[in-house]
Amino acid sequence: MSAEVVAGDPHAPDPRVVARAAGALADGAIIILPTETVYGLACRADDGAALQRLLDVKRRAPQKALAIVAPDVAALSQIAQLTPAAQRLAAAFMPGPITLVLRKAVALSPLVTGGRDTVGVRVPDLALTRAILAACAFPVVATSANLTGEPAALCVDELPAELREAAALIVDGGPCAGGQPSTVVDVTTDPPTILRAGPVTAEQITEATGRGR
Repeated sequence: MSAEVVAGDPHAPDPRVVARAAGALADGAIIILPTETVYGLACRADDGAALQRLLDVKRRAPQKALAIVAPDVAALSQIAQLTPAAQRLAAAFMPGPITLVLRKAVALSPLVTGGRDTVGVRVPDLALTRAILAACAFPVVATSANLTGEPAALCVDELPAELREAAALIVDGGPCAGGQPSTVVDVTTDPPTILRAGPVTAEQITEATGRGR
């Protein structure tokens, strides 16, 4: 059965939509959310069964880490160790299309970290998504809402049938403005290393940190 679809204004969150999405996540469901880049497949980061379902439906290898998404940088500081370089990048680009790979500050499932001592963290630049995350009293992971190796979905109509059937809820925030997954930066290296190119460029990262490669 396909997921329930609820429409939400990406810039003016409806409390009813926020509560419905946060409630589904709290219950251990997979949901699909809009971000400023692409649609995301999300679930609780502390629910092993939900994490495994997410990996299975996406056909994602368990050694590939998932990113924690949070409503603000303060929430991320409870999950990851924000080094001075990370703080500068967060101040410059969060909320925004950047994922920082940092040393984890708390115990996390290996299904989140891929078995490593690092974790990817991101603050989406979409008011609706941040409101949903702020309503959750637990960490949330998200990955692009596509099957591994296939293009990311930029609107609800592009979501694969497998994901529609696996999700309990789809929050339709309209087309994603960015259309390109976030830049992924490993900040555990000196200088920071770009693991995936994206909207935030190497030049911008170098300017923000004074270092880069």
